[in-house]
Amino acid sequence: MKKIILSLSLGFLSAFTYAQGLDSIIVEKYYVANAADTAGSVGRLAIGSVTYRVYADLDTAYNLQAVYGDVNHSLKISTSTTFFNSEDRGAIIPNGIKTISLKDGSNALDSWISMGGAALGQMGVLKSEDNSVTNFITANTILNNTPASIGIPIKTQDGMVAGTNGTITLAGISSELDLFGDKSQVGSSISLNNHAIALAGGVKGPTSTNRILIGQFTTDGVFHFELNLQMAVGKIVKQYVSSSPVGDELTIPSLVYTSTTNSVTPNVAPTVSITTPATATTYTTSNTDATVAIAATAADTDGTIDSVAFFVDGVKIGKDITSPYTFTVVSTAGTHTLTTIASDNKGAHTTSSAVSIIVSRITAIADFATFASAISLYPNPTSDFVSIEINTSKQSVATYAIYNVTGSIIATKKLGSITGTYFEKINVSSYTAGQYFIVITLDGVSSAKKLIIN
Repeated sequence: MKKIILSLSLGFLSAFTYAQGLDSIIVEKYYVANAADTAGSVGRLAIGSVTYRVYADLDTAYNLQAVYGDVNHSLKISTSTTFFNSEDRGAIIPNGIKTISLKDGSNALDSWISMGGAALGQMGVLKSEDNSVTNFITANTILNNTPASIGIPIKTQDGMVAGTNGTITLAGISSELDLFGDKSQVGSSISLNNHAIALAGGVKGPTSTNRILIGQFTTDGVFHFELNLQMAVGKIVKQYVSSSPVGDELTIPSLVYTSTTNSVTPNVAPTVSITTPATATTYTTSNTDATVAIAATAADTDGTIDSVAFFVDGVKIGKDITSPYTFTVVSTAGTHTLTTIASDNKGAHTTSSAVSIIVSRITAIADFATFASAISLYPNPTSDFVSIEINTSKQSVATYAIYNVTGSIIATKKLGSITGTYFEKINVSSYTAGQYFIVITLDGVSSAKKLIIN
């Protein structure tokens, strides 16, 4: 059974996510160039060129350490034509591209390799995750194309948030990445077999989803990649390879990607929905947290489902890569929001509608024999007032709380330190007719009494 503990300690939760590592590679269609963009570019930018952004979607605890190629698994990035590089202020790595340059011509569409950064002092995020605080492209006189295939226009949300760019190491690399320099039509492919694009200490994504931008590529041809990634949390290191894993290596289908032959045809995003629980549901327990079984359905019309990730209150708790897509969470008391994200083999992803759950935990709801005999509740049933009578032979700190049948707290009060016989009269005339529980606590020991409102 797939199971994870959701607790108040995020560190405790993270221990269960270590076995995951990489959820998917996400390919975002960032922009499609039109005739105005072609006329305003410095460098060859063909009409219909697509700017792709590629993200590694890691589990919450992991840092991305490197994108690499070795003798068994080449790192490959290619196009059937050529990559566009801005000949104005283009760069192999975007960390040195000043944000002021993004307002000029087609600099924002430059092709490059990254480990999180999208410009100097800016980290790349999916346009849908952009906080819209600042947009550096709005002043650009071109880049106004808004086809449906790109979703959010880049002049609305440019896919960048403030952050610190780490220093990237190009291990074993000399001229191999020159086709992403400041010249267009330099080349159409790279294949690295003993090289790495690495960052000491690794990098996490700038949002809670932990998606790290690993490159931006603009081309009017068929875009293809085969990726190998190394990630780590603490001393645990995971290596995901594009195919034929050996030893401890892992693989997922989205590490290999080929765009459609018509570059402006969008990949159809998958569908996903939570089927269990299908609607808002309350789980009432005593003395323990609630075990909640979550199930989801997902489908993809032009490919396959790579994975379905499960989230509680926006925190990724795990994933399932096989249908039926299920996960079990042991949830703490309170109201929580469940969502799932389905990723397909071409990097598209869809978030399900949210489903709420309420977990109500009433400690020691069964009456304790000696404690219960010291508590009286009258009149019961009632329609206006109810009195609590507590008899205690020692000084005790007392509180009471009233719960409805769904486990929600209706009223609570600290009674302070009491001794002997104590009376508390409560006005319940505004309560809806039905069944309630009054939980009385003395010095941390609780007992519950059923209350009926007429």
